[in-house]
Amino acid sequence: MQMVSIENAVGMFNSSVVAIVAVDMFLAAVGVFKKARTLCGLSIMALSYLIGIGVWLISAIFVYAVWGFWGLVVGLCGFFVGVVPVAMAAAMYHGKWSVFLWIIVMMALAFGSRFLGAYVASRA
Repeated sequence: MQMVSIENAVGMFNSSVVAIVAVDMFLAAVGVFKKARTLCGLSIMALSYLIGIGVWLISAIFVYAVWGFWGLVVGLCGFFVGVVPVAMAAAMYHGKWSVFLWIIVMMALAFGSRFLGAYVASRA
């Protein structure tokens, strides 16, 4: 059984994020039409949750790969959201600044598209 490295997992996730961002941009453009705004806004919000779940999973994999089982347990004890900050701390501690920056950018993308979706849906 082949082990998946964190670089491969991030690469696979980045490919899917490009597709999700393309769909977000398409839905935002379709949101120009008043009758489509509610559906477009809700779809953009749903896609933002997919990005958030992906960031959480990649963060959990990274914490497990770098700090092992107990690092993951500490992250999971933070009401299941704590894995992302623990992954950021692990990336800073080990000097993996690309992973740290990737987490920040992906979380900004997730929350940004969530707010964009809410804005588009509220304009209906």
